[in-house]
Amino acid sequence: MIASTLRRQSREFSSDELADAAEQFDACDADRDGRIGFGEYSQLVDTLGLEASPAQRRKQFDAIDTDRNGAIDRGEFIDWLRGRGG
Repeated sequence: MIASTLRRQSREFSSDELADAAEQFDACDADRDGRIGFGEYSQLVDTLGLEASPAQRRKQFDAIDTDRNGAIDRGEFIDWLRGRGG
């Protein structure tokens, strides 16, 4: 499952794992605008079964939000999973 691989950012994700993560991202994107705010990100973390404190979640969110617009778009999230962002 994607949750276990997210805990180990150092390894490459398979195309199936990336697709699963993208689906989970889309499911947490409540307004379907292609971006998630911090609350939606926290929901995504919970959905993926990750344990992270509120402070850890904020730090991750801020790292993933590379354009600093206060939201994570799907591309930023996938880039982060691939080790290209944050």
